[in-house]
Amino acid sequence: MSVENSGDVALEGASFSECAGAYYGGGMRVFNSGVVSLDGASFSECTAVWGGGMSVENSGDVSLESARFVRCTSHVQAALYLNGIKRLALANSQFVDSIASGTPAALFFSSRIATSGSILRNTTFFGNSAPGNIAILAASPLMWDCPLGSWMPNVGQIIGDLSGCNRLCAEGTTGRAFLRGRDSTDLASSIPM
Repeated sequence: MSVENSGDVALEGASFSECAGAYYGGGMRVFNSGVVSLDGASFSECTAVWGGGMSVENSGDVSLESARFVRCTSHVQAALYLNGIKRLALANSQFVDSIASGTPAALFFSSRIATSGSILRNTTFFGNSAPGNIAILAASPLMWDCPLGSWMPNVGQIIGDLSGCNRLCAEGTTGRAFLRGRDSTDLASSIPM
């Protein structure tokens, strides 16, 4: 499925299986469009050069709830390739056994405007394969919804399997406190136990 120069795109319960894209988005490609919202979408054994399962470029906010990317293959980057979007909200989703010839295997994220406001919540990455075992590459800040006592880096490469936040805070701290609507880099502070 290819959507270009469109308004908003919304799908519920869509399933893409054994699809192939010539370059971007094996199952679904969205380019130069509005907000993209998928609820319960499944991408299985899809293949493309970028975004084996799905690719969204130069578009608005992207919201994926309960999405599954299983055994997708990318000849360059990621089962889910997001480049030049506004913000990302990714929740309750799974990336399983996807393969990429370049890094990362599961998720590439680069926002064109947002320095904050993108969030990843309750999402699992398991069995994905790329050079260096890199599952996620966040070129723009991606905030993780972590419970107190754990954290995740908000930019850069995330290596290996993970389910939610897998890094523990240093002894004597419980996490970081952020005041919503303000620049978190100025307001972050460790909270003593």
